[in-house]
Amino acid sequence: MNELLTKGIGHTEFKDSPVGKIPVGWEVKKLSDLVSVDRESLKNSTDPDYEFYYIDIASVRTGVIDKPSNKIKFYGSPSRAKRVVRQNDVLISTVRPNLKAFAYVKDEFVDCICSTGFSVLRVNEYNDGRFIFNSILSDGVTKQIDALVAGSNYPAINSSDVKELSIVRPPLPEQQKIASILTSVDKVIEKTQSQINKLQDLKKGTMNELLTKGIGHTEFKDSPVGKIPKEWEVKKFGEIARVQGGYAFKSKDAQESGARWLKIANVGIGKVVWKDKSHLPPEFLTEHRDFVLRTGDIIVALTRPILNHKLKIAMVDTPDSGALLNQRVGRILSKTDVGVRFLYYLLKSEYSVGFIEKVIFGSDPPNISGQQIESINFAIPSIQEQQKIASILSSMDSHIEEKQRKLQQTQSLKKSLMQDLLTGKVRVTVN
Repeated sequence: MNELLTKGIGHTEFKDSPVGKIPVGWEVKKLSDLVSVDRESLKNSTDPDYEFYYIDIASVRTGVIDKPSNKIKFYGSPSRAKRVVRQNDVLISTVRPNLKAFAYVKDEFVDCICSTGFSVLRVNEYNDGRFIFNSILSDGVTKQIDALVAGSNYPAINSSDVKELSIVRPPLPEQQKIASILTSVDKVIEKTQSQINKLQDLKKGTMNELLTKGIGHTEFKDSPVGKIPKEWEVKKFGEIARVQGGYAFKSKDAQESGARWLKIANVGIGKVVWKDKSHLPPEFLTEHRDFVLRTGDIIVALTRPILNHKLKIAMVDTPDSGALLNQRVGRILSKTDVGVRFLYYLLKSEYSVGFIEKVIFGSDPPNISGQQIESINFAIPSIQEQQKIASILSSMDSHIEEKQRKLQQTQSLKKSLMQDLLTGKVRVTVN
């Protein structure tokens, strides 16, 4: 994207500029030359009964605005509810701008007011709002914002900073062409993400149904965990599995390479995340062999175990195996013939998450022990039914993972397409 916004489409002649080489015919402009910033705001004299949709910082993610379902009245609104939002505006979060809560208002937003934590950019007739939106996401603008918030304990910028941001501006027809290309690929990305969201919702409902009502049962009984199939038993988790805590490895043993060291930060929701990598001496794999992870192991965070009402739990895949398990991360070990994958879905269930949320409520940091997890009561079906339930949910997981791979491929395709356009390998005619 950065190359596309600095080298354009099919250009062969470039010139020097304050931001480096740019195509001849392009120019570097301050954002305030291209848009009006915070043009409309509600006054204190606004009718107290005026109703509007309030867009706060939490309502915006990169490229997405979650419009509230209900209106609020001005007299009871937050003091920050001031900026008027209209179609084709661009929102820039000035609070923690590194999170990129930036969005293009592509739909007609009537009676929408956003927080003063945003700068609202209203594009003039000589510029394309979609192009401006992509420009503020570019590396060049990101570097400018990073420089403004560097060293701050509370990273934020203000409207004056926004006005001074430098944008590389091509003529309007080329802005529109670039925006059209990026938008068409983004639509595929958005559609795929929507499919993933729907599949995840379907899986959530299916999992709750299977883990409480099972498959094909017609007779149910009361139990400590609610109505369950007559043939099922209620058992404490500790009767069927053990939670093994990790080892308290020392920070002084850390090194740049060697055996991977799996910590709390590496336990994601449904997957192991290696964004933050730490290593221990290779010989620790032999010295602490009881804490070496194997393919198919289940790991769960014991500190801050819940994120957005979801348990931080994952199954170790082949690329993750061989890592050393750190303290405050638990490994689930089956004590009976209950399948590991069924245990995995039990712990991910709404019932389990609700129990853990009650245990950790009010503690700082929120912690749960292996013993507390082992004390959770679960409804347990026969081994044969466990296998069927796990198979159904695994199949749904595979379908979701397939869509997620497609999403990643489309995102990579977008980068590749931009690379072709920016190097001149693909020439695009601007009508």
